[in-house]
Amino acid sequence: MIPVYNVDSPTIPLMASKCSNVFRLFSSDTGLLTSAYPAETKIELISQNAEVNNGAHFENAVAQQLLANGFVPYFCKKKNLGEIDFLIEMAGTIVPVEVKSGKDFKAHKALDKYMGVPDYHLERAYVLSTYNVETDGVVTYLPIYMCYLIKETEPEQLIVDLDMSGI
Repeated sequence: MIPVYNVDSPTIPLMASKCSNVFRLFSSDTGLLTSAYPAETKIELISQNAEVNNGAHFENAVAQQLLANGFVPYFCKKKNLGEIDFLIEMAGTIVPVEVKSGKDFKAHKALDKYMGVPDYHLERAYVLSTYNVETDGVVTYLPIYMCYLIKETEPEQLIVDLDMSGI
């Protein structure tokens, strides 16, 4: 299982505002999750029936991939702002990741509200959906299968040279 904890504030470091008693659990194997569904639901998923809500299924796959890419995913839910599906720390900043399963993937009221809070310093965001690649301002839209591309870049130099000649 993959626990994704709620944070009080989407600020660096996320673990500092982690609520240890509020979390969502995701399966570490999306295939096993699917096998737990009733037979009729599995058939509808395979048939790509638009009536079936794939949101939980897609979120599970994204949680699994973010973890595989080395991130510790969190989420944030506030009464006045709404809920952000995932928050990750990337290159010293917080990056929200929203997962959308329907046609209205560009409607992300909660994400827009969070992005508008100056104290959060959210400079970019990802929205994952079943649609194509697009950038609109600070939001990058990616197909869900491309979530494997959300990766942390390695720092160019990990060793800091210290001038110890005066010691």
